[in-house]
Amino acid sequence: MIITKKDVEATVEARLGEERKLINKDGEDSFGKVDIETPSPTPTPELIPTPTPELIPTPTPELTSKNILEDDLKEIKEMALALINSEREKLNLSPLEMGSSLVHQSRADESYDTRFFGLTFKDGNNIKTLFSKKGGNSYVDNVAYMNGYYNELSDGTTSWAEEDSCKSGLYICEKINPEEEIKYAIKTSSFIDEITKGKHKKINIGIAFDEYVFYLYLGFEGGDFIINNFDFSESNFELEIENLSKNYSFSDKNIQIFKEGDFNPIFSEIEYLTIENRQSNSQPFFHILDPPEEGYHYSDIDPDQVVAYEWEINDNKLSIKADVNKIDISSGLYRVMIWGENKELQSENLIDFVFEIDLEESTLKTNEESAIEDKPALDKLKQYVLDLINKDRADHGVAPVILGTDETAQIHADESFENDYHSHWFLSGEKPYMVYSRNGGKSYVSENAASETGGDNW
Repeated sequence: MIITKKDVEATVEARLGEERKLINKDGEDSFGKVDIETPSPTPTPELIPTPTPELIPTPTPELTSKNILEDDLKEIKEMALALINSEREKLNLSPLEMGSSLVHQSRADESYDTRFFGLTFKDGNNIKTLFSKKGGNSYVDNVAYMNGYYNELSDGTTSWAEEDSCKSGLYICEKINPEEEIKYAIKTSSFIDEITKGKHKKINIGIAFDEYVFYLYLGFEGGDFIINNFDFSESNFELEIENLSKNYSFSDKNIQIFKEGDFNPIFSEIEYLTIENRQSNSQPFFHILDPPEEGYHYSDIDPDQVVAYEWEINDNKLSIKADVNKIDISSGLYRVMIWGENKELQSENLIDFVFEIDLEESTLKTNEESAIEDKPALDKLKQYVLDLINKDRADHGVAPVILGTDETAQIHADESFENDYHSHWFLSGEKPYMVYSRNGGKSYVSENAASETGGDNW
């Protein structure tokens, strides 16, 4: 959620009307007459030899976020945290801890340097993406605020001529007080909405300012659900989530994966605004479904649905494994979102995680055609067939099968090849189950067969 001074209760123009005066040679300003005392004529000064100047140390410049001491910035952030926790205390919510992520401070610093205000970095990454890339393992919800001396132009871009006038002395401008800006920002509705959410556990604070502009970015982290293990490739999906809270339970019967948009460097403010104004770069990509109970299967599976072959909850840990060969996975950024159910049986998003897949050095999918040797190893072909079979079983919510040790199927294939004879009967007159039992089989066997040479093709 982005707040500029246009969004708050009193516009900056109103504030500026009270706080600055534009002085010109005629003693008038853009807000009315200013009483200026007429100075007396200056008498001709007496000539006095110029003394040798004393060397005086250059005074320490006024502190800003660009040269402010780390301890001073830390003190301002701790003040902000105390104010935020006082709002939570009013609702009997647990206090937030200061997070360790530096992403929000980086965004504040970049906003100060570029004057691009929003949740997207100049390289095209957004805060959520970079938070995950830098080690975030739950979610981060963000709000932002700015104040300063600028004008918004008709195309949405900003002119900072007013700030330049403040710096040059053309305007007499009230200087930014970071403490007062923070107090004002956290009372706005969008900030209060995030501050008072019970699911938040940590907060990351980014602040950048000087005398005439102020930027504030807050990122609220979770911690009830965390990701312990994650592996996603073009053929396999594995995820383990741990529930560290007694306030939530696993509520999902499906996991949703999103494909993130392409993130490219941004070179102009108008391009930046175009990206910022998009509701979301994420597009729904596919779902992983909870496998059905034993004896059941899904009758209709959509192309964007995959049935997990493992979905287990043990010791407050949810483990999910799925074959995703049917999904056309490509290099890029992806996002997984998972919800938990609170004691009021309401669902809340507790995992919002962005990850990257790079297939440039990956192997081909097991179900893709590849160059096959003239005489490939028989075991390799059998494994290939097994992978295809298990892919179909996974698509229908059925557990995978493993390769058995019985040789009946191989004996039948060899006999068919040598005699150009294709049937469910052996030349001896036996059916496959008879040969299976004769060779020591203790269960049952069903046979599917296919050939390219005619006969009974099954």
